[in-house]
Amino acid sequence: MIFAALGASAQGKRSNVGKKKKPIVYNKNKKEEKPHWVFGLGWNVVDDNSHPFNKLFDIRKSWLIRPYPTQLIADRSSKNGFSLGGVFNFNVYKPSKLINGTIGGGSGLFFSLDFLAKYHLKEVIPLPKWADPYLPFGTGYTLRFAAPHRHTVMLNMGVGANFWIYEEWIGINVQSLAKFGMKAPIFKTGSNYLQHSIGIVVKLFLDKKKKWPFIKPKYPWVHRDKVSRERY
Repeated sequence: MIFAALGASAQGKRSNVGKKKKPIVYNKNKKEEKPHWVFGLGWNVVDDNSHPFNKLFDIRKSWLIRPYPTQLIADRSSKNGFSLGGVFNFNVYKPSKLINGTIGGGSGLFFSLDFLAKYHLKEVIPLPKWADPYLPFGTGYTLRFAAPHRHTVMLNMGVGANFWIYEEWIGINVQSLAKFGMKAPIFKTGSNYLQHSIGIVVKLFLDKKKKWPFIKPKYPWVHRDKVSRERY
């Protein structure tokens, strides 16, 4: 029996020779996503009250928001869970709002242009198809006509998510960014502010073979390419 056990062990070792070790997969449910663009239209909120860690939801006194869309989004998917894109924001300062610790500072226009890299957490966490949380970070430029710091280069970081509500190509985007002015002391300068946003986003795939849910073939029993060839 001892010799039989030794023989079986040796045979098992020989059978494992040449087998490659399986790589570690963090998210077994994750599917490789095809290259795509994401475009969006939304609303942004500027919180420039000079209280970065207090009164975060002082909507009545601090939040600047317009009734019409004030944000444009463009985002391009990249590799390893990253995407790269830009965001343009417009807003209006009001004398009735708390700006840099004071009320009645005047009115003026607000513009910001940000370039962000986003790391999508579904790369490492099993998530349903409709959930796409991410961590944005990058830099940008802010122009404020009613605040003391008119021209400011910003360092941005925050949290956001896309919630795909129809066929993974129409969704809702929510995002919050902490923006730090590149002036000393960087985390305490009056040029810092918070910016929140919500909007509608559309995903456009670059793969020509991708089937769009809103395009219905004229002849369901014949492929669209075959129909076009038969017509000509």
